[in-house]
Amino acid sequence: MSQDRYAERIAPLGIPLALWLGVFRSWLLFLFASLSCTAQAGEHRFQLLLDTDNSVSTGCLVATARGPASGIEQLWTTVVTTSTSGATVSRIERQTCTGTTLGPSSVQTTAGWSAGLGNGSLGIAAIESFVPLSFLPTHGTMKVSVASTNATGGQDATASFLISLDPAVPPILQVPVPLSPWLVLPLGFLLFATAAWWHRRHPNQGSLLACLLLVLVSGLVWAATVTLDGNVGDWSGISPVAGNARGSAPIDANIVAVFYQSDAANLYFRIDADVRVDTTGNQPPVVFAGVDQTITLPAPAQLNGSAADDGLPNPPAAVTTTWSMVSGPGAVTFGNAQALVTTATFSQGGVYVLRLSADDGSLSASDDVQITVNTSGNQNPTARADSTQTFPAAPVQLNVLSNDSDPNGDTLTVISFSQGAHGGVACLANAECHLHWTGYGHLHRQRR
Repeated sequence: MSQDRYAERIAPLGIPLALWLGVFRSWLLFLFASLSCTAQAGEHRFQLLLDTDNSVSTGCLVATARGPASGIEQLWTTVVTTSTSGATVSRIERQTCTGTTLGPSSVQTTAGWSAGLGNGSLGIAAIESFVPLSFLPTHGTMKVSVASTNATGGQDATASFLISLDPAVPPILQVPVPLSPWLVLPLGFLLFATAAWWHRRHPNQGSLLACLLLVLVSGLVWAATVTLDGNVGDWSGISPVAGNARGSAPIDANIVAVFYQSDAANLYFRIDADVRVDTTGNQPPVVFAGVDQTITLPAPAQLNGSAADDGLPNPPAAVTTTWSMVSGPGAVTFGNAQALVTTATFSQGGVYVLRLSADDGSLSASDDVQITVNTSGNQNPTARADSTQTFPAAPVQLNVLSNDSDPNGDTLTVISFSQGAHGGVACLANAECHLHWTGYGHLHRQRR
């Protein structure tokens, strides 16, 4: 058979042989990439702890970074695998509680979608997962918390939150679940085989066939766009229900935000976590100085910083932290400049920038926070004792306001004074309000 006749037989729609081969090669590459996605280096586990009846008297006890979580009937684990080039949700596992013991883990799905590096809150990963509603009660309220363990044993956990399972309560968002990518290859072959059969039966209706083929291919491409892909466009308008500060837990475990939504078939979760690609060698600490805040004197600012590190170099395998002032109109006094959580007291109002620095013994990092300090109106001045001496009957002049101060910066004046026991005192009527003292005794004065 000649090459031209061969090309004609395998391209019944008039599509060039090179295009057919290109499509087939693309499918093979897709299949190879899907099968090889499990060959990753680091493995990090994000667990959904489900108290399906919202009762601590039933279910199992599960250890987390926040302490034991009681009443857990089901434990769903989303496994994220990382390499030096990316991060993938590799599988979802389920455990159920029987009596007071969690059963063995069973794989519910071999996922294979992106972990959404850089797509989540604060530029971190957006890990998408789901629980089929068929595994949950049809009514009632479920209590949920999220825990994590990274490949080196570092942990984090969120506070619990409630989800209504009552169908009378409308879901947060109806999300259509697209076609599984594993069906794309066989459906694609079926589509083109059908097109070839149609062309042989109706050789004069090529235009109609081309239009139908275009519509079907468009629908297939739409169906293959999996919602669980690490992108967050379909989470627009949904607020987080739990989370922790970035840097408050180890890298690859730190849970910053948790979201959920549902459709008629599944309950979906999005876990924004500080998951990163695998690296070699020491990495700088991750530092968070807290959110900007405004206080009113004389109250101090409560500083809530955090710092996480990879444990390198070892030794020291530890991070030292320090608070310092970057800018501001007055002085700042820290309760403990080396503590992540401490206080800052300010000498006067204004805008201050404070910096939290962390050092692992080799590399360092820092983060700044802005504190706006307001005054609380007029505050009492500070009057300090004055002293002088002179000979009997010799007048002495003393500026009693020279060492006094006012936190509001107001001008001080003398409003009253009392006479000494052995002489007279007079206040001069001038701007400096000097006093002349002509006898023995003590002067008592009051400032304003």
